[in-house]
Amino acid sequence: MNGVSRTIACLIACAASAGCGRIGYEQITFDRSDAAQADAAVMHSDRQDGGASFDTTVAIDAASPPDDTAPGADAAINMMPVICTSPLIWQTEFDRDPAMNDSNQDGVADWAWARSPTSPPERYRNGAWYPEGVEILDTRPLRAWNTRTAVIVRMQNLATDVTEPNAWGALVWLNLNNDRPNVMAVYLSLTHNVGGGQTLHFRRRGLEADLITVQGLPDRLIDIRLDVDPIGAEADLWVDDNFIGSASIPDTATPATDPFATVATFGGPSVFDSITIVSCK
Repeated sequence: MNGVSRTIACLIACAASAGCGRIGYEQITFDRSDAAQADAAVMHSDRQDGGASFDTTVAIDAASPPDDTAPGADAAINMMPVICTSPLIWQTEFDRDPAMNDSNQDGVADWAWARSPTSPPERYRNGAWYPEGVEILDTRPLRAWNTRTAVIVRMQNLATDVTEPNAWGALVWLNLNNDRPNVMAVYLSLTHNVGGGQTLHFRRRGLEADLITVQGLPDRLIDIRLDVDPIGAEADLWVDDNFIGSASIPDTATPATDPFATVATFGGPSVFDSITIVSCK
């Protein structure tokens, strides 16, 4: 599978439709060949703290893979979003150490292990990455990240101990607006629940409450897409093909400048099958 070639073929001129979501993001269908198909129906939004909480009713095919098996399909690579003309792209299918990748051939690796030891080779298996403990993968080169950015990730949290620090779960973090006094640090955290199932949290650093919470997700790889407009301070979220909701991102004081995006775990084990980050120039 050549994800980069497929990416080039899928990138068309900028034309985000006025579809679902505040930002106006074209609905893109997942191209999956595995048997784990799920329909997540949004049931209600009843949070009183400014966030949105969603319960999902999920129907799983009987042939769904077990929790510790990564399906062969790479959904994130197959669903390149169109958000602008000639965007910058970071992507990996986790078939090897991502720090070995230089997809744009600029002489700089697309990913770096700058804040943790390199993940050992045995954690790349079945076409996926199985990090444990503290493993932090950051994008390179460094940049302000002050333009519209989309993340498409397929991940699962396997932690059986849901206390800190495992409560971070499988994590994707964006540090946006690094050229402003208040960096817009937002992140997706997929956590395993006591008794089974997973919960997805979309948060803004500096806030205790979730901006969006998606509950009742099954114990398998979850397809997630987040589209963030750092100038308009808005975000749209999809889970397993379904538009979940939009959130306004408050201007919370975050003075630290961390000009990169991050994929990480800080405690219990997780699985990352694929990730694509697309950012306008």
